[in-house]
Amino acid sequence: MQCYFVASYVTLCLIAGPAWADGRLLSDGPLFTNGNQIVDASGNPQRLACVGWNGGNSVRPRLSGLNQVSYQTTLSDMVRLGFNCTRVLTSARGVLNNTNGYLDTLDHVIDYAGAIGLRVIVDIHNDEGGHGTRDNWGTAPVNGIWYDKGGASDGTDGGGNTGTISDADFQQAWVNLATRWKEKPAILGYDLINEPHSGLTTWGGYDGTPGSNTDIRSMYIRVGNAIHAIDPRPLIIAEGVQNYRARAYEGDLRGVARWPVTLKAPGKVVYSPHVYPAEVSAVPADYGPNWVNRMNSLWGYILKENIAPIFIGECGDWLATPDSQAWAAAFVSYVNGEAPGGPTFTTGQQGISWGWWNWGMSENGGAVPDFGVLTAWSGGSLRPQQASVLNQLFFHPSESDPQRTAPASGRKQ
Repeated sequence: MQCYFVASYVTLCLIAGPAWADGRLLSDGPLFTNGNQIVDASGNPQRLACVGWNGGNSVRPRLSGLNQVSYQTTLSDMVRLGFNCTRVLTSARGVLNNTNGYLDTLDHVIDYAGAIGLRVIVDIHNDEGGHGTRDNWGTAPVNGIWYDKGGASDGTDGGGNTGTISDADFQQAWVNLATRWKEKPAILGYDLINEPHSGLTTWGGYDGTPGSNTDIRSMYIRVGNAIHAIDPRPLIIAEGVQNYRARAYEGDLRGVARWPVTLKAPGKVVYSPHVYPAEVSAVPADYGPNWVNRMNSLWGYILKENIAPIFIGECGDWLATPDSQAWAAAFVSYVNGEAPGGPTFTTGQQGISWGWWNWGMSENGGAVPDFGVLTAWSGGSLRPQQASVLNQLFFHPSESDPQRTAPASGRKQ
């Protein structure tokens, strides 16, 4: 057991666990929202326990790792280790051009995921894909908005690349995906744009004018409705605007209180921050009461006031340092509803959904950790220090949920 002094009134301990997992699959069919819970069609609370799978945010033709093992092995390993969904990445230009046949690759991934009960969240990570250090390898839209041609843009993506994606093109990319995958049972949700940064982007009237070409809330509504006109099943995931100057490193969702994302289809909006330790994203290395208060202010209030569910679309670390381990202790407490002053959940409810970043090793062959989960591509196990965290976060259905009997292999019986 490892314990960490988090605040003057609490010490949190991470129980050492085996390097395997005991998570469970999500229910079949579309999921919905009910207050701060994600639920299935029968009202059973669900918890998304996802792992990010990198590779699609650039023009690379294959998901990272597919050159080492088959995608079937990779997806099966995800289920074996306790994850019930994977968040896969692409770019708007990659979608519109099907660059290097990447969408054809994803077709196979999504089909096999559906066959073994794994669910898929698709994320447009940026407009142009990653190219180099100037655009930070495509980790987020550098210009801070969801398009890079026309409107409020300067005709570039802010990272040295000529803009090719207008606001209309961005919506069309999502329409294309919704049309392509409307019959795929694995599709769980669409994360419309990754990590919008402060700058041009505003949220409703909180920082700007509703309906403007910088208002990301208006985009979420418009694009979400366009997706649901084609496929009514997916959850629409709306990320907060990351604003480091305002200490909203994880994403500023304070505007939801006055200007929520309101779609024509009820029960489909999930809000999303990204929560990392200091060694990953240069946040304050303070995981005590100030951290809890900041989470509550930026997005935790949405849960506390029963407005909507939260999906922490990215979180995690290699967990090899005291900083990251202290963060993990605070994170487990908060998302499980056990942090003093944080959100709480009643018996039968699920804690906050999450997506660990990311699957496997770094693309340089593992010489440098990339916040990965596995020790090996094939037949690997969770690193012990990560297992002690993840095994406290996986989805465990309540006794009233028949999905609790889902086979450990992940394959539907």
